[in-house]
Amino acid sequence: METTDQPLNDGFECRPEGARNGRVFATRAFAAKDVLMVAQIARFFDKPRAGRAQVGEHIYVEYVGCMNKLRHSCDPNCGIRLDDAGAHSVVARRPIAKNDELTLDFAMQNYRSPLKARNCGCGAPSCRKTVTGWAELSDDVKKDYAAFAAPFLAALDNKYRE
Repeated sequence: METTDQPLNDGFECRPEGARNGRVFATRAFAAKDVLMVAQIARFFDKPRAGRAQVGEHIYVEYVGCMNKLRHSCDPNCGIRLDDAGAHSVVARRPIAKNDELTLDFAMQNYRSPLKARNCGCGAPSCRKTVTGWAELSDDVKKDYAAFAAPFLAALDNKYRE
């Protein structure tokens, strides 16, 4: 199943840099809360794996295009929202300047990280040193991310918290 939404291709580009065969950079400035891109779903899955994003409790997707090239940061300049098709729209958390790399905290889209104890090297002063899922974030970080994370994550917290 694929979405019918077309990805926005105005304002960012994938550049062939880094270990993941590319990174994503802004080609113009964005204001906080601007939508930067709308992801297009390639496939749906019922199991997590590296490279898949979670869009529901047991629903994971792979995207086409630059969405797969966003790098993790513990202090990301982007967040996500679920769109009407169930895909993630990438939204600016704060103003983004032309040529800034677009980054996302993978915990904004996954309740638990599908990666096994992957070290984080984002370099942010607030770096957690490990790429985690939403479940492992502190309450303060969750509060900071609330408007920029998938809404089902808070519902899963309520369901699984002891």
